[in-house]
Amino acid sequence: MGETANDPYLAHRELHTSFHEILNRLLTDFYESSSGGFGNASDKFAEFKACLYLHIRWEEETLFPMPEINIKDDTVTSWFRSQHLQIKELVNLIEKDLKDGGARTADDFDYEKELVDLLATHGKMEEELLYPLIDKHVGKDELNRALVELNGIRNAFV
Repeated sequence: MGETANDPYLAHRELHTSFHEILNRLLTDFYESSSGGFGNASDKFAEFKACLYLHIRWEEETLFPMPEINIKDDTVTSWFRSQHLQIKELVNLIEKDLKDGGARTADDFDYEKELVDLLATHGKMEEELLYPLIDKHVGKDELNRALVELNGIRNAFV
């Protein structure tokens, strides 16, 4: 644990992974509650959405600008922003279905599966593209300040 405190790049990976684990737990809670009726499922999905959107906002407003400014290129971060839009579209479709409160259709489950798959791909691509970009182009002090903010957001959901 002491090693993480001295290495903000390792801390970033661990904190990001921890955040993804929280999102997975919240999404699992939603799936488990959906068998108990829409009311409970809607509440669980709202909690997942709140956590997800705070995480996305942190990435887009705090994390992504750091390498963009330092290398004057947004190719990688633009790709992630595009994925964020796709994720939000799926979240909105699922949320609409929950608000409609009717019988669940095959499309409802397709949206949910697509969201799970997209989140998995997104996380894998963060490891392969974003983390190395951060490691190479973001200073330790700058990253430490960003991690304090992310940790505060994460703590609201643990």
